[in-house]
Amino acid sequence: MALKYFVMKFFYRLYRKIGLIFKLNFTGFYQSLFFENEGKDESIRFDYKLSKGDIIFDLGAFKGEFSEKVYSESSRFYLFDTNPKMVKYLNNKFEGKKNVSVHPFGLGERDTHGSTRLPIFPWASAGASYEENKNEKLIVKDFIKFCEEYKINEIEVLKINIEGAEYNLMKYLYKNKFLKNINHIQIQPHDFDNESLNNLLELHRNLHKTHKLKLSYPFVWDFWERK
Repeated sequence: MALKYFVMKFFYRLYRKIGLIFKLNFTGFYQSLFFENEGKDESIRFDYKLSKGDIIFDLGAFKGEFSEKVYSESSRFYLFDTNPKMVKYLNNKFEGKKNVSVHPFGLGERDTHGSTRLPIFPWASAGASYEENKNEKLIVKDFIKFCEEYKINEIEVLKINIEGAEYNLMKYLYKNKFLKNINHIQIQPHDFDNESLNNLLELHRNLHKTHKLKLSYPFVWDFWERK
């Protein structure tokens, strides 16, 4: 396993350098070399048997496609997005659905308020809520404190697409032993810099202790289920 990771890191850094120089994206080719798709049908991403009272967190909700596809009237949905335009869109989209709440902030490893200029990469997520070359005011609240405030002890589905912030969030949940409270995790790991592969491998090592990997497209999305 150690040798596999060494080879992966070598080719990862090589393809990134070539890609940056020639503005090419070799992610698909790299994935085909080192990762195996454990599932053949993407519909598993939305195949949840939700029950009454189940709680779903949609981090980086964007236009709400994920929550819309898994929607159940008997479950409780929490949608989070830091983009005011998307928040307005989501409020309009789910208007009248009392079991859906839209929150104009993100969830992370701590409370933060400020603005940032997010980097734009040729392989960045198409679902990003941010606009290129514009400062974004970001409000992020502590994930665990939010759950404590709303008296949430168990999350049925946690979907994460937060443009690179997923690594720190998952480390935080792992260190505070909160992962055991989440039954299903769907996460989009992002490939933004030379540490992305290390971050992805660490994320996998940590999650394997409490969850099993059901489906994986590295640097696209992973689907995990609690053991």
